[in-house]
Order: sequence, then C-alpha cells, then structure tokens
Amino acid sequence: MVKILDFRGDPRSPVTYTGGETIMFSAFIASRSKIVHVEINRFQPIHVNRDEYVFEIPLDDLRLQPGLNNVIFTLYAESDRREKATQDLIYEIIFEDGDGGGNDDVEAPIIHQLTSDIPAVVLNYTSRNTSIPVTFTAVVTDNIAVDNVSLTGAILTNINGETYTFIKNYSFFDYNYGVTNDTLTLLATDVSGLSSSSNIIIPVDVIDDQSPKITSLSSSTNSVTLRTSSQSQTVIFSALITDNRGISSISLSGATQTNVSGSTYTFQKTYNYSNYSYGNVIDTLTLSVTDVSNNVTNSSIDITVSKIDDENPKISSLSADDTTVTLSTSSQTQKVTFTAVVSDNVAISSVTLTGATQTNVSGGTYTFQKTYSYSSYAYGNSSDSLTLTVTDTSGNTNSDSISISVSKNDDEKPKISSLSADDTTVTLSTSSQTQKVTFTAVVSDNVAVSSVTLSGATQTNVSGNTYTFQKTYNYSSYSYGNSSNTLTLTVTDTSGNTNSDSISISISKSDDQKPTISSFLVDDTTVSLNNTSAQSQTVTFTAVMSDNVAISSYSVSNGATFSNNSGTTYTFTKTFNYVDYPIGTTPEEFTLSVTDTSNNTTTSSLELSVIRVENDVTKPVISSFSSNTNNVFLTTSSQTQTITLTVVASDNVGIDSISVTGATQTNVSGDTYTFQKTYNYSSYSFGNSNDTLILTVTDSSGNGDSDAIDITISKSDDQKPSINSLTANDTTVTLATSSQSQTVTFTADVTDNVAVDSVALSGATQTNVSGNTYTFQKTYNYSDFSFGTTTDVLTLTAIDTSGNANNDNISISVSKSDDQNPTISSLSANDTTVTLKTSSQTQTVTFSAVVGDNVAVSSVTLSGATQTNVSGNTYTFQKTYSYSSYSYGNSSDSLTLTVTDTSGNKNTDSITVSIAKSDDQKPGISSLTANNTSVLLKTSSQSQTVTFTAVVSDNVAVSSVTLSGASQTNVSGNTYTFQKTYSYSSYSYGVSTNSLTLTVTDTSSNTNTDSITVSITKSDDQNPSISSLTANDTTVTLKTSSKSQTVTFTAVVSDNVAVSSVTLSGATQTNVSGNTYTFQKTYEYFSYSYGNSVDTLLLTVLDTSNNQNTDSINISVSKSDDQKPSISSLTADDTSVTLKTS
Repeated sequence: MVKILDFRGDPRSPVTYTGGETIMFSAFIASRSKIVHVEINRFQPIHVNRDEYVFEIPLDDLRLQPGLNNVIFTLYAESDRREKATQDLIYEIIFEDGDGGGNDDVEAPIIHQLTSDIPAVVLNYTSRNTSIPVTFTAVVTDNIAVDNVSLTGAILTNINGETYTFIKNYSFFDYNYGVTNDTLTLLATDVSGLSSSSNIIIPVDVIDDQSPKITSLSSSTNSVTLRTSSQSQTVIFSALITDNRGISSISLSGATQTNVSGSTYTFQKTYNYSNYSYGNVIDTLTLSVTDVSNNVTNSSIDITVSKIDDENPKISSLSADDTTVTLSTSSQTQKVTFTAVVSDNVAISSVTLTGATQTNVSGGTYTFQKTYSYSSYAYGNSSDSLTLTVTDTSGNTNSDSISISVSKNDDEKPKISSLSADDTTVTLSTSSQTQKVTFTAVVSDNVAVSSVTLSGATQTNVSGNTYTFQKTYNYSSYSYGNSSNTLTLTVTDTSGNTNSDSISISISKSDDQKPTISSFLVDDTTVSLNNTSAQSQTVTFTAVMSDNVAISSYSVSNGATFSNNSGTTYTFTKTFNYVDYPIGTTPEEFTLSVTDTSNNTTTSSLELSVIRVENDVTKPVISSFSSNTNNVFLTTSSQTQTITLTVVASDNVGIDSISVTGATQTNVSGDTYTFQKTYNYSSYSFGNSNDTLILTVTDSSGNGDSDAIDITISKSDDQKPSINSLTANDTTVTLATSSQSQTVTFTADVTDNVAVDSVALSGATQTNVSGNTYTFQKTYNYSDFSFGTTTDVLTLTAIDTSGNANNDNISISVSKSDDQNPTISSLSANDTTVTLKTSSQTQTVTFSAVVGDNVAVSSVTLSGATQTNVSGNTYTFQKTYSYSSYSYGNSSDSLTLTVTDTSGNKNTDSITVSIAKSDDQKPGISSLTANNTSVLLKTSSQSQTVTFTAVVSDNVAVSSVTLSGASQTNVSGNTYTFQKTYSYSSYSYGVSTNSLTLTVTDTSSNTNTDSITVSITKSDDQNPSISSLTANDTTVTLKTSSKSQTVTFTAVVSDNVAVSSVTLSGATQTNVSGNTYTFQKTYEYFSYSYGNSVDTLLLTVLDTSNNQNTDSINISVSKSDDQKPSISSLTADDTSVTLKTS
C-alpha cells in the first residue's frame, strides 16, 4: 500500500510569474513495497532522501494565460506491486505579461458553496461489487458570466441557475484498505478566462469485514497414550486456512507451528508423560486465526490423553542368609532368612516368595523365612527353588528366583569286622615270577554299604557282608631282597561315611638266572706279522653281554686286557709281536667268562691265527718331479689351462704303480713318466688358490715313496654387470601449491655373472633390494624448483665385486605451478544490523576485507558495494542502505567478496547484513469495558460468562488484539469482543479478583496494553447429603424380665465442602469415622406404656455454610409383662380324706 504522508509546496499564494520563476515542492511517501515511480505533472524529483521527494518545477514550462491562473499540481506515486497514490495541490499563479497590460475583466468567478450529500464513504469487502454514489453541489457566480465549472473525477449531472450538481461513484476496487482522503477540486472559469477553485475532501474508508475461513482442522491421531516405557508422543495438526486479504497471525493453543505450505498450516505438540496424572483426560486445543484486518475465526479439536504405567517393578536383589542347608540325624532343622529389595516407579501392591512366610517390611526391603526339616527330604542332595513375585498397583509384575541346596545325610561310619589273607609271605624268583594272594573282608553298615575297596587288589566276589579280593605280585614290580606291601581296606556307605583297615604282606625277591653272552667277536681272525711294516698288531675283542640283574665280573683268557665298556658292549685288546712267534702260522684260543651279582656264570670261546713272514724293504727312487709352469690364470674370457708334469723314477726290483693326484698319465719313456692336468674356471673360487699335486711311486713289494709340487691358480672376473632395465613409476612430476611434493619410485633390474657389489642412482635413495631388482625413491619438493618445466637426469651406476662398472640414465620432467586460491583472512562490517525508520532513512555500512595470496592478488570486489580504499592487504568498501529500497519488516542483504590472484585462482566469502524497516508508533486503546465486573459463583450456578469490549486503532494496521485469559469472539471495525467463562471449580470460597490485560500489537510489532479487573465471589448453597440412616435393630422389646435395650444408629453423610454438625434427636453420638457417624439410645421399660408404640428420631446435618438436610428413622417399641403371678400360699383344712362304702 502506497500512502502520501505529506505534500506541500511554496507557501506563497498567489505566485507572480514574469518569466524564469520556479516552485519548490516536497512530498513524504510511505510504502511497504518499493517505490518505483514518483512525478508531479510529469516532472521528476530533483532529490530523494529516504521517503522524502523534492521537486523544482519551472513555470516557463506551464501554459499560463495572462492574469490569474489556477494550476493543479498532481503528485503521483507507484510501487513495484503496482500500488498507486495521488494527491493534488492547487496554486494561484498571476501571469504578468511584458507590457504590463491585461484584460479589462480582472474579477474571477466566486465559488459560494461546495458540499457533498454524505461526509464520508465506507466500502466493505462483503459488498465490494456495489459502488456508492456521492452527490456534490456547488454554487458559482461571476460578474460577467460563468463559462465552465468542473469537479475532478466527478460527472456534471445538472445546472440550475448558479447551482451545479455533480455525481462521483466510489468503488471498492479503486482504493486500498484503510482511510484515503479523496480531494476533489472545483474549477470555475468565466468568459474572460479567469478562474477560481475550491477543494472538498471525502474520506474513503475501505474495510475488510470478511473473517478468515478454517476449512478443516485435523490431527494425525485423536488419542495419545503415554506409557512409562514410551513417555512422549508427538501429534501433528493440519489446518486449511484462507482469507480474502491476508493472514496476520495463526496460533493453536499449546502447539508449535512447524510449517506453512500454501494455505495449509502445520502444528506440532509433544505430549509428555510427566505432565499428566494417571488415567484419561481431554486436551482441547483452540485454533485462532486473525487476518490483517483483525477479523478472527476460532475452531477447536479434542485429543484424548491416556497415561498408563507399564513399567514392571524392579527387583534390586534377592538373597538368603545361607544358600546351603545341611540336614543330618543330629541336626534335623535349619531356618533360612530371605531378603528382597524391590521398588516401583509408582507403588508396590504385593510381594510373595513361594513356600516362605513374610516376616517384615522396611521401605523397599521385604524379609521372608522358611524352615527346612529333615523329615521332608530324601537322603542326598536336592534343590529348592523359590520364586519371588512383585506386583505393582497397575498390575505389572516381575519375578526372580533363588535356589537353596539341601543336603540330607547319615553320619554313622560303616563297620569292618575282619580283614585277612590266605598267605602273608610272597617269594618271587627269576624262575617263578608271580604269586597270587586272596584277601577276605567282613564289613557292614547301619544303612547300606556303597563301596568296598582294597588298595592294589581287585574285588573278585561279594557274598553278604563278605568281600573277596585278589592281588598278583609280579617279579618285575619289586627290588631284590625283602620288602613289605601294606594294603588299605576302605569301606564307604551310601551317605559317604568311610572306615578303613590295613594288612601287610612280606615279599622276598631273588635272581637265579645266568648272564647272557649275545656275541663274542674279534676284529681280525688272522694276525700278519713281518720284519718291516708289520712287526706288531693289536686286535680288539668285542663282547655283547647282559644280565637280568647285573654283571659282577668278566675276563678274556690268554693275555687279553679289558679296554672299554659302553652299555652291554665290552671291549678287550691284545697286541701280537713279531718276535714272539715263529715263521709260519700259529693258532690261539681265547675264552670269555662272565659272572653276575648272584654268582651265576656263562662262558664263550673263539680262535685266531698268527702268521709271521719276511719282506723287501727298499723304497723306489724319485729322481725328479717338475711342471712346465707353476702358475695357472683363469678368467671369464679364458676359462681353461692345461699343464704338463714330468717324473723321473726307478726301483731296485721294479716299479709297480706311479700316479699324480688329479693328473692323467700321457706317456712313459724309460724312467720318464709324463702327466697332464687341465684347470677349469668353474672349478675354482675367485682369487688365488693352491693345488698340491702328490706323486706316489710303489714297487712290487709294496714299498713306496712320494713327492709333491704346488701349482698356484688365479681366478678373476673381467665381465661388466648388465643393466637389464631402468624405469620410473611416473616420469612426469607435477608440483603445485596444493600438492608440494611428489615421490617417484625407480626400479632397476641389474645382474652380473659373479655378483653385484653396489647399485646407486644419483640423487635418489635406495629403498629395497629383492633378487636382481633394486628400488630407489626420490622426493621432488615444490621449494626446490622454479615455476615452469625442468628436466632432471638421474644416472644409475652398477659395480660388481670385481670392480667392473656399467651406467644407464633416466629423465624426469618436473612442472611447477601455483594453484592456491587467495586467502580471505577476514570479512567484516562495522555494523551488520541496519535499522531504517521514518526518522532515520539511510545508513552507510563500511566493509573491511583482509586478503592475501602466496604470489600476488589481482583483483578484489564486493557485490553491491563500492571500493573506497586499499591499504596493504586490507580492502575497504561502502554501501548505503536507503529506506525507500526496502519493505516493512526484516530482510537480509548478502554481499559476496571475490578475490582473484595473478594465476586466475579465486576465493569467495560472503557477509550478511540484516535490514529492519519499521513503523514505531504504538496502537491506540480508546476503551476497555466489561458487561459485568462482579461475578457470583454458587454450587447451584457454577459458571458465569463476562463479555469484554475493546475499541482500538493504529496509524497503519492492527495485527493482533488479545485479552489474557479470554477468548476473542468478534471483530467489527475497531471494536474487538472477548468472552471469559468463570468456573466454580477454579476459585476458592470467598471473594477474589481477576485482572485481565489487553495487549494490542500493530503490524510493526508496536504494542500497547490496558487492564480491567473483575471481582469474583464464590459461595456454597448445596445441602449436605445423607447417604444412609440405619439402626442395628428397628424393633425394641421391653419386658418385665428385660427392662432396657440399647439401639445403635449409623448415619453416612457428606458435603461438597465440609460437614459442620450431625445430630440425632434423643440419641447420643458415640463415634465419628470419616463420613460415618454413630449414635446410641437406650430404651427403658418405665418410659413406655404396655403395648406397641413408635419412636421417630430426626437426623439433622449442617455444613460449614449452614446448609441443612434432615432424615428420620422409626423404631417400633413393644412393652409387655412376662412375669408370672405369685402364689403366696396353698393350704387345706384337711390333708387326709377317708372314704368308705358306708
């Protein structure tokens, strides 16, 4: 809506125009939307300051007639929403022409009257299709004659003499909501061209009287169940709401608005377990919708809220003072105390423990006891499981169990009557190695024998109480000599009671077995002795012998001597000498004799021959032993070399054989023997080695001689290593500001015929060697290179163990570039909140940005702002915010900072400025009244509704009107109606006051308040209630023998507030318990006449407000005489009667 707040011009009137003059105008224009066009008679403003527009209009541009001119200046304003406003100013301008002449007629027409048939026009939305005609009447005269009369915007309908009638139709669609002053200018012109004007103002009030429409109000569920296990539930409410103009405010009591989509409004309310009591309750939520014209519509929805306790009671612990019960004949009972600690979120209803009796309760601790009796259980172990059951007041249960181990036993030991053996002496020998002994035991028990064992023996029979066992004694189980064996008899009954006895057996073990000679051998059965090489010979006798116990002594006859013993192998030796035997063969016998520790003896014999001969003892003669070279050279390129050896040898008898180690005989010539040997590269290690060649010459008698010669062999490697491949995982390295290093892995495959000694790659570090594969790494760093592309050449050098070397190269292309965005250290504003008001319509904000770059900044811009300064890395910008550029309310302006460096890298940041444009004039409260300020609440009339009326207004528009505690029921123009129902249950007895606050808020959130006080009086006018009046006996019987009877009366009474007194006529009150009152009356025999009568007793009940109620009860009283007559005496004048026949 566009509104012209003020429009004024030059205060001079009339204005004289001679040429070149101007008139200054100023206008103040308000609008919630943006003003896009303002003009006066097609002239544009020369200056704009927030809502103020300044014009300077040259009179030269006006078509003025000489003399007096009435000129209408029309101000026109239009917003971006095509909302428009106009206002006129009429000026009298006197045009004095240059020669000072003029018309003879200088008297303008006279406007005597300008009126309308209605003072103001009211246009309602509900009758928007009907226009309202207004009739204007003007009386105009002139000294000569009136030529023309017009009224702006109106149609001339009649001329009657000097009276001119006009009609203007006002339509709802031609005006904005609110009051608009329609200024109509009457212009009267006479035949001389002179004119006069007059204005009339018609206020046009456009009213929205259409309430918002609530098409539907629904919820995701109509019932909410809150449980201990699920303590909250969220309900979604959806309302379909429309209005002819616009919604100002929407609220759903107790709920929060979560979304708006078109005409659909969504609310949410979370129901929490802690906010409700157990049971069901109805939650009524009221939807209140107010439009921008303060029309209000209400609707409500009910939600049923159920609160349920579904949490089981908690069993913190269940324990027993003893979980093991032992029952025996001597101790036949045992009492166990159980303790349970339980709790519940509400309250415990019952706690039970099966089979046990509750003995105490202290807070959440429950104590139970159970007595275990010997007679209730069988012998042995059993288990008693007791279940604890806890129930709360909501019927939730929990259980736990505890087990008690019960042991019942008999503690009397079994009886051993006898324990005997058929033989208590055992004799074991090598020839008789086992002996069986039979044992007999007689045992018994008061209940039953469970088991009978004899240590080391096997049970063979049971007959009644007699148990038979056997044990076999084995030769291998005992040491030689005498020993004893003690056997223990153990008897166990069915209750685990045991008894024991023992018996001893004497054992004698002896050896009667001879030693064993497994073998008796000699290493040479023929001894050869000669005068030269074999003048003596030692032979070795080897005997393998053993004994079942141990060998005591051993010997070999005929001069053999014991040498060594290893296990069962015994060694003897004898040396035969050449001089001790004649030439020829001599036989000799040798006997081995072995005795064990028990003097058992075994022998064995063997025979050998001694042969003595005479031999030739002259060695062959070696004259010379030489080689054609003593040095052999083997290389990778020349891998073999053959040498020739020459031997000159002779013998007195004859040479039988001649050899040179490793060489081959190639020729014999007389005493000269020739040999050759070929040396191979593959047969030797690198370096120098020595080969000793031994010459051996033997004659036919076996005499021999030898000689030696040394050959030096040198083996060397003269072959280079092979570089099979040299690669890199990446031959192009890219270094950027964001990635300033890159590691390249190089792989080389290097081999050698012998062995590689070292492999190096210039500038790289070796990281791994696996077989022939060598791995290197080199890290390229951003700081080591200049921007652009560089080539790095790396050389691989391989050296073998012989110093042979080989090289290869690889090239890496290194590219360095800048890809780092400029940095924005900070972007700030001296004020991020701009407040634009009518009184302060512009605000300039200064922005500061601190930026940087690793190379150089190229440009810095801030959208919508102008750069004002640069100081180092700090850039300053300014932006002026104008009132005319924004709508009422809050908006935001996001400005983007863009920084670009010399490499074209960019970085951005943004800053947001909050803009608030508002109207700061409070709404007005004209009145706040109530139809009744005194409320009377009684038991019989428990509610009263009070209607409150408030008349409010605002310079722009009222947004909302609320009255605390009351509900809005109607809006008519500026009058708002509220109602509040006062309920009896909400107040205490007596007089209290309720202060209600009226709060009025306009569309700019300006508020105003007023209050009104209502006096509330609450009183009780309800009589007490008599639920019952009874007697323990309504029939009283009074007899001579029983002259009194007491009757007890019971009355049950109550009151909505409190009972003050209860009386029963003729009776005495004896007791009061809650609402029950007890009375007694004793009926006495003397108080009543004989026969039947009725006693009526009146019960009177008064409450604290003196309200009264009565009831009566009748007692039937019967009085009778049950006393027998008294016989004082009975006599006869004669106690003997004689009767005769006569």
